[in-house]
Amino acid sequence: WKRDITTWHSHLWPLKSGPTQLARRLVTAGGRVYATLGLKAPLSVLDGATGETIRELKDSQATEEILVDRGTVFALVNDGPAALDAFNPQLNVGDQARVGREFGWNRLPRRIVAWDAVSGRKRWQITGRVAPLSLAVGPKRLYYHDGDQIVAVSRDDGQVAWKAAGPVRKKFTVNFGPRVVLYRDVVLFAGGDRTMRAIDSASGKLLWKIWLRLLLPRP
Repeated sequence: WKRDITTWHSHLWPLKSGPTQLARRLVTAGGRVYATLGLKAPLSVLDGATGETIRELKDSQATEEILVDRGTVFALVNDGPAALDAFNPQLNVGDQARVGREFGWNRLPRRIVAWDAVSGRKRWQITGRVAPLSLAVGPKRLYYHDGDQIVAVSRDDGQVAWKAAGPVRKKFTVNFGPRVVLYRDVVLFAGGDRTMRAIDSASGKLLWKIWLRLLLPRP
């Protein structure tokens, strides 16, 4: 089967210049496919065998990122203007330098929304700054970076469990995002400042921090 995508990101966008969030719009779990069938489309739930639409999730218009875990669908939804809306190509050989200067995370509020994966019922939503590519989910909590700190919220109701100091980053270019990775009971964070932090997932306590060096081959 195949499904048409009505509108998508401009094919004139410079090569290897992102946007990296597009890779987080397609998830499969439990025989279903979760995807946005347009650049600002709602989150659709498709039958994995037939491609038929099971439902569109309520209040999911302009979903930017999708996570599915343990019977819950989580999405990052942008109700405001997207950074890419204003793009018009200026050079026919690519605008890589311009993209780095003019396009990136706008730090405007987004919604994190949770739905029941079986019924499609919306469980909760919260609003705030969420850095691109920083959503991660575990058995008890959802984690993300808000540009100033790392935040953990309950996956059951969205209530804040803890906030931990993280590198403040006012700008993320459109081809980059901070990384939050959950491994067992440790949250690992790399935010582009050449450091990596390990944080206790239950308490938010900093366990360790290291500086990352660029390794170059020996001459």
